[in-house]
Amino acid sequence: MGDGNLKTLSQALDDFVSSFKVSNKMFEITLSEDWEEIVGKLLARNTIVKKIDKKVLYIECQISALKQELFYNKSLIIQKVNEHYKKDVIKDLFIQ
Repeated sequence: MGDGNLKTLSQALDDFVSSFKVSNKMFEITLSEDWEEIVGKLLARNTIVKKIDKKVLYIECQISALKQELFYNKSLIIQKVNEHYKKDVIKDLFIQ
């Protein structure tokens, strides 16, 4: 086998994760774990990260007034998430 066909373990794992679309689910779990650090205790206690699909973050909130506040601060929340991970991971936010 020639050296041109060798991959690092990291590259092989990245290819494996991408091929099974596991990376998105893994990121959802990571975001859920980091959610309080990103948005603060009040929002974290009253919202749930549901999923990420095509760079859209779906969160659930049962409190109407807080839902309205989230809606008005969508761009700030998107910015905070992207700054936290130091890359463009979220482009839009959908509040359920």
